[in-house]
Amino acid sequence: MEITIIVAYSDNRVIGNKNTLPWRISSDLKSFKEHTVNNTVIMGRKTWDSLPIKPLPNRENIVITRNNILTNGAVLAKSPSEAISLCKPNKKIFIIGGSSIYEQFLPISSRILATEIHSLLEGDSFFPKIQSEIWLEIDRKPQFSENNYNYDFVTYIKNPKTLCDYN
Repeated sequence: MEITIIVAYSDNRVIGNKNTLPWRISSDLKSFKEHTVNNTVIMGRKTWDSLPIKPLPNRENIVITRNNILTNGAVLAKSPSEAISLCKPNKKIFIIGGSSIYEQFLPISSRILATEIHSLLEGDSFFPKIQSEIWLEIDRKPQFSENNYNYDFVTYIKNPKTLCDYN
C-alpha cells in the first residue's frame, strides 16, 4: 500500500498560520484535488477543523485524533496505524497534514508531492526538512507566478538505497 504525502510549504517550511494557508494559489488547490479525488485522505484534527468544506468531497476522509469529535462524513482513528487499517485497499492514500501527522507518516511514506513556494512566510505550523539522504527529487516543474508567489511542483521518492529511520 503506497502512502503519499501531499503538501505545500514555503522556503522556511511554513505550511500554515493560525490554522489557515498563508497563501492562495489556485493551481496548487487544483493539483491537490486532481491527486486526491476518489482516494483516501488522512489528516489530523486541526487540519479537519481548517477545511472550508467537510468532508472533502469524493474522498474517503480519515481524521486522526485522541478526542471523540463530531466529524460528519469522516472516519475517526486514534493512531496512524489505525488510520491505515481503515483504508480501502483499492484507494491511494494521501497524507494531508498537519505538522505532527506529516512527521508521523514520513518514515512509512514512499512519495512526497510538494508545492514548494519560493517565499519566506510567517507561520506557526511547519513541514519537516526533507533529508536528501532519504528522499530523492525525481521531478520538478516550475510554475508561473500566481498571486505574487513563485513555486514549483516537486516529486520526491524514498531512496531505495537507504534503509534508515528518522530517529
